[in-house]
Amino acid sequence: MTSKARPALLNDCRRCKDRTDLLPLLYASTERAFVDNKDRTISDLATGLMWAKADSAKAMNWQQALAYCEGLKLAGRDDWRLPNAKELHSIVDYTRAPDARSRAARGAAIDPIFTLTSTESWFWSSTTHLDGPQLGRRAVYIAFGRAWGFMPERRTGVRRKLNVHGAGAQRSDPKSGDPADWAGGHGPQGDEIRIFNYARAVRNIDPGAVKRVRPDTTPLPHKPPQRGDRRRRQPGGALPRGPARD
Repeated sequence: MTSKARPALLNDCRRCKDRTDLLPLLYASTERAFVDNKDRTISDLATGLMWAKADSAKAMNWQQALAYCEGLKLAGRDDWRLPNAKELHSIVDYTRAPDARSRAARGAAIDPIFTLTSTESWFWSSTTHLDGPQLGRRAVYIAFGRAWGFMPERRTGVRRKLNVHGAGAQRSDPKSGDPADWAGGHGPQGDEIRIFNYARAVRNIDPGAVKRVRPDTTPLPHKPPQRGDRRRRQPGGALPRGPARD
């Protein structure tokens, strides 16, 4: 059984309404060729990756997700691992979302050939997020369900839980800790912090194609603000993104 990705569709987002200039980008898609191997694995012939058809069945922190995938024995193979951010992103299906207008497109942002424990699941990647005041504390995840955040209303200031980033968004969570410490969310969009996310194991169809490299974690040199940069510093001394404005 094979499945191919369809052209990406416009998100149900007010900011994207009537933006016809975005159509060439939004309709560009990567062709995938998923094959159900009938042994609880899925092969993607376009990327050379083999995936576990099912997820970890329970949410876990980042260290536990690494251990789960590396300890998995499935379909007679034991070289499974937690996918990096680019690998995990390759199986996102942007034609699907839990809050899609079309009933036929409602569901997690992944091809139905895969099985999920929860439609609203987020999945860990092995990629460490090298940003923030504590380098290496966070890791990248992808939201296959809605990517929630707690945004304040303009008039009242009361925070509401909204789908601020949309299904298929790439964000980051602390690798460990207690989600209760982040009850109000994190960052300018008040991103929901779960810490306990799901894992889906991957391996290379051709193990010889794997090239292992050691990442360079050397901190980037500090660049002092330029004259005329009037942006207010954020906690930790970091400048907010975007150009300086007078």
